[in-house]
Amino acid sequence: MQLFVYGGLLKGMALASFIEGSEYLGPAFIRAEIYFLGQFPGIIPGSDIVFGELYEIGDHILPGVDKVEEYYPDDIKGSTYIRKELDVVCLPNRKKVKAEAYFYNKPVEGEIRISNGDYRRFVSEHKKETCWVINSVLGGKTNGFFKDLKRTPLVKNGLIETINGLKPNGIHDKEQLKVNLIKLKKDEILELDKKGNVPTKYARASVPFINDNGETQLAHTYYPNPLSGN
Repeated sequence: MQLFVYGGLLKGMALASFIEGSEYLGPAFIRAEIYFLGQFPGIIPGSDIVFGELYEIGDHILPGVDKVEEYYPDDIKGSTYIRKELDVVCLPNRKKVKAEAYFYNKPVEGEIRISNGDYRRFVSEHKKETCWVINSVLGGKTNGFFKDLKRTPLVKNGLIETINGLKPNGIHDKEQLKVNLIKLKKDEILELDKKGNVPTKYARASVPFINDNGETQLAHTYYPNPLSGN
């Protein structure tokens, strides 16, 4: 079964281990609304774009995921989430497939709506004054977005998995890449958004990276918007 994930099950997030061993099919998006529920997100039917990842989930893995999502097929009213079929658009080829996703089964009044549709990005920005941003692939060219920065930011190296086909910072697909990251303030990132004509020409997403201590953190990256022209 193909499963679209958009929250805690994403790569680098708290529940990712529950789908470990599943086949990763790549980044994707759906049409829905996504809300932050205090600890994890939830989606309800809607027309916004919600970004996530598509997986092929084995029958031996699915019951554990249902349990962590508090989905009880024999008790729909008592379920926190409900697993339902929906249309999923794969990136970057925009192929539409049928998959399932966990929809929130309770009211969302008063909850925070994630307007950009990207839960990882929301987590990396929420209540934080600075964020890591991928500057360049080690040994490659520095991203031109950053040449006009008015200060010298904190710099570190890390290791990322490429986002199949999306080519962060214009790079080509490899399994893992060593990258250079810089820590920027929120207002500096917003200036970069303007410079990169986000979201019309470029998109900004948050991806997991492994730091020098082997810890997983989140960083922002820019890539040509696969939805431009829609």
